[in-house]
Amino acid sequence: MWEGCEASGEYPAPMKGGRSMMQSSLLDGVEMRSPKRAWFCLPHVREYNANWDFFAGMSEEQILSFQKDALTGHRRTLSREQQIRLQQREKALREEAVNLGFENQAAIKVQNVPDSLKNSLSLLELSLPITSEQVKKAYRIKAKEHHPDSAGEDAKERFIQLNEAKEILNRWICRG
Repeated sequence: MWEGCEASGEYPAPMKGGRSMMQSSLLDGVEMRSPKRAWFCLPHVREYNANWDFFAGMSEEQILSFQKDALTGHRRTLSREQQIRLQQREKALREEAVNLGFENQAAIKVQNVPDSLKNSLSLLELSLPITSEQVKKAYRIKAKEHHPDSAGEDAKERFIQLNEAKEILNRWICRG
C-alpha cells in the first residue's frame, strides 16, 4: 500500500536487488510479500512503474556493457577463430578415440568397476570396453532366450534381471 492510500495492494511492481529505485520515503507502508516485488493499488502501481529505472545507480560504462550483452541474450559468444579452433579440437579428440580402438564416443574402458556393472556385464556376457550397440545386440539375444512368453514363467525373474542389466550398462555408457 502507498503511504496515505487505503486501497489494497493487488498489483506487483519490480524491485531491483530487493529495493526500489524510487525514494524510500514513498515506500513507507508498502506491502512487501516478496523481496523482489512491492504491491500497490492500480493508480499507484502505474505511478511507481512510470518512475522505475532499471539502470539507476549504474555508471555509463555498466549501462553500455549491459546493452551490448543484451544483443546476444547475455550469453557468451565465440569469434570465428575461436569457433574454428573448437571444431578442430573436437575433431582431434574424435580421431584420438578412433585411434585408441573405440568405435564411437560411447565406448568406455573403466579401471574400478562397481559390482553392479560387473554383474550386468556377466548377465549379458560382455566385457569392457563396450558400446551401446554391443549392449543392444547382447540384450536382444538374451531377451529372446529368457522371455516369459517363450521360455515360461520360470524365466520371468531372469528377464527382469536382463532389463536391469541393460539399463545399468546404458547409464554407465552415457556417463562415460
